[in-house]
Amino acid sequence: MRDHCFRLSGFVILLALFLSNSSSHASRNIVGGESVDRQDAAPFMVQTPGFCGGSVIDAKWILTAAHCVFKEYYYELHGGDVDSFHFPETYSIIKTFTHPKYERIIDGLASRYDYALIKLEKPIDFEHSSLKKIRIADPEFAEKGQAPGVLATAFGWGMVAEDDHAGMTEVLRSVQIPIVSMEIANLDYVYNHYIENENSMLPAGDLAGGKDACGGDSGGPLTVKDPQSGEKVQVGIVSWGVGCAEHNKLGIYAKVSEAYEWIQKTMNEN
Repeated sequence: MRDHCFRLSGFVILLALFLSNSSSHASRNIVGGESVDRQDAAPFMVQTPGFCGGSVIDAKWILTAAHCVFKEYYYELHGGDVDSFHFPETYSIIKTFTHPKYERIIDGLASRYDYALIKLEKPIDFEHSSLKKIRIADPEFAEKGQAPGVLATAFGWGMVAEDDHAGMTEVLRSVQIPIVSMEIANLDYVYNHYIENENSMLPAGDLAGGKDACGGDSGGPLTVKDPQSGEKVQVGIVSWGVGCAEHNKLGIYAKVSEAYEWIQKTMNEN
């Protein structure tokens, strides 16, 4: 749903590579999920420039995907409602930060270390805003809280099918999918060992197909519930995948815990 951003799928790889060199990047959105009908169900969600998703992690900081960030402009981002046509809050961006290890791999199909931070000009007033920050996973939480089989939820405002020509959805959507091990993600019939030893990636999805992120949802959060406190914790960032909700294909998310120290250091020093 973002500025004609689409997730890659076989015959559209060349198109996506062209877009990645212009004003758009390969992007993803929600397939097989449901509409989010209350702002307090995902109060951390914002829409960033380029029509990607992002999450509020502090009063002046938004976490998103590196392939969603364009250093040549800053502009504004929007949030405060599940309806993308009626955002009540707008925030000016003063600077963006991309992870130093970020790079495109596999002929531009995938991204590693796909993390970016957006700094706002003025802080969000959480007392009077409908936006709220979300807790991000640290390495300690990651050991058990995002283990394979844990049920996670992805959020986004994009298309609900890979071949949806009607455009992006107006109302925020979510989909529940299990976290999957890297061993399964690297099986011959899934990603065929292409992402072995990729510490910054977190696979999630259903090999049966039908549920996934897709075109337009890049940068949005993948969350799980803390089994102790019950609060939502962001464990991933929508990053890349092949097709949308296809059989034997998983969504690949940027693993937040892998970038935890970089995130904290960047916010503290800027």
